[in-house]
Amino acid sequence: MITKRLFKYIIPATTLTIGILIAIIGFSLGAKNDYIEQLNLTNLESIILAEGVASLDINVDYADLEITASNDITDFEVSAENISRGYLSYSTTNNILNFKYTTNKWYEIISVPKLMENNGKIKIVVPAEISLQDIQIK
Repeated sequence: MITKRLFKYIIPATTLTIGILIAIIGFSLGAKNDYIEQLNLTNLESIILAEGVASLDINVDYADLEITASNDITDFEVSAENISRGYLSYSTTNNILNFKYTTNKWYEIISVPKLMENNGKIKIVVPAEISLQDIQIK
């Protein structure tokens, strides 16, 4: 009698637990591909003219950022790996080079473990001969 009552609760609870685990695993495997496809991850190489630039304003939220100087170049060089072009913008206004890689919503940068193998990497090479008045990095 006791075992009959015990099985009355154990079997549905076990079935429910296994079903939830299978749903979570299936959702995470399916969502990974959709998430990466939605981000439209790509590599990028660009040259930004240094003429007239007196200040830098760099705002990078969700990527590894490396800034170096080089004597071999005369303009800014930007190279990026594994980034979404939708979140990247750069422009030169009022002698300020504005470079942003930010998201507008908190859920756009949620990181599920093992969902993304590597964060994006952005490398900005600055001409060594340029004279900058102000540099802001956020």
